[in-house]
Amino acid sequence: MTITLAGSDALGFGVTGAGVVYNYGGAGAPTVGQWDVLGVNSDAQINTPAGYTLAVSRVGQQGAYVFVRKAVGGEAATVTISSPSGAGPFNAEVMWCRLNQADGLDAAVQNGIDSSSDVTTPAVSTGVLAGSTEAVVTFAALHGLPAGVPNTPLWSAGYSNLQTTTFGAGNSGVAGFLGLKIGAGTPAESPNVTWTNNASDRYALVVSFTESADCPTCPECPDCPASPCTISNLAGFAPIVTGIGSCVIEALDQTPAGAPCRQCLLLPTQQIPWDNCGPCDEDSCSGQIALAIQNVYGSSHFPQPEVGKDWSKCGPPYQVAQVMVSATRCVPTMDQAGNPPTCAAELAAALTLEADRTAIRQALACCLTALKDAHSIAAWAMNPSVTVGELGGCAGVETTFLVAQRSCLCGQT
Repeated sequence: MTITLAGSDALGFGVTGAGVVYNYGGAGAPTVGQWDVLGVNSDAQINTPAGYTLAVSRVGQQGAYVFVRKAVGGEAATVTISSPSGAGPFNAEVMWCRLNQADGLDAAVQNGIDSSSDVTTPAVSTGVLAGSTEAVVTFAALHGLPAGVPNTPLWSAGYSNLQTTTFGAGNSGVAGFLGLKIGAGTPAESPNVTWTNNASDRYALVVSFTESADCPTCPECPDCPASPCTISNLAGFAPIVTGIGSCVIEALDQTPAGAPCRQCLLLPTQQIPWDNCGPCDEDSCSGQIALAIQNVYGSSHFPQPEVGKDWSKCGPPYQVAQVMVSATRCVPTMDQAGNPPTCAAELAAALTLEADRTAIRQALACCLTALKDAHSIAAWAMNPSVTVGELGGCAGVETTFLVAQRSCLCGQT
């Protein structure tokens, strides 16, 4: 979803010991998911406001800060700007903007020059950006105004000036500009602004935000009556998992030991039990192969789980299943006299498990790649294959993998 500007404002003031209460230009409290960006410039240090995080700062001849906050609900309609010492009064300014449809903070960089009068911000670069359509907010914080009030900002290409403010004059005066670019691509951004009338101390603080993922298009999604909600596709990930299980069994059939005789394509459990790693027939010990769906979760950036996001308007674009594949075999143990198995017997068992491990990983890679190429799944990832046992004469290999499908949540179309 394209990031949009919800509002912006600026205020210059003299801070007293109790600080100053700022009301976001009367915009009120944010809605869930909105980002507030506060640029604060002062000739004294500033506390991090309650509920905010310090994204970037530059403290030299002046104190310049950018604080950010993503609304989760219950935020106030005002914020207090204060200094650690509680001393005052001192000159300060706050420049604010609020963004819609931003997902997370990406770049946070700064550069500054002290005691050198000029009419331009110092060079600064974000580095390569993570998203292809980011919003870049640039706070030009100025201090020491010997030539009068800086004004008439001219930004580099793609940036628009949101706010201009000044408070005080001469060596203790502060001034600033707030610029915004929406739709920045992955190449590094190097925002710059020039103005009239020199400033002695010139800082550039830059933050960028990735955009929220679009809601998926799901024409098969059912309408949701108030109660009960009609649900479709009750099988969930089961058809995918059982198909992958068949693929794994085919691969194990090609190993020297063959596929285990007990084959469970999907078990209703989180941890797969070793119900039978041993004989399916008398005097045989060919083992068990089983799969289980351990966990399903939403994700905006596969494979990371989505945490603390409001799903009422647009759920995360992926549903992800964590699946375990467990292969167990009989392994040599001590005999009735307490004698350990021979090294040759142990080696033979180890080679069988290694053949199982290799076949399972190759089968998963081939099968999951084919499913993705056919657009049956959106993404996949394979985790380590861990050796388990020996326990009760059994040992084996457990491999977990992640498989993602596009979300289709109730009410989305």
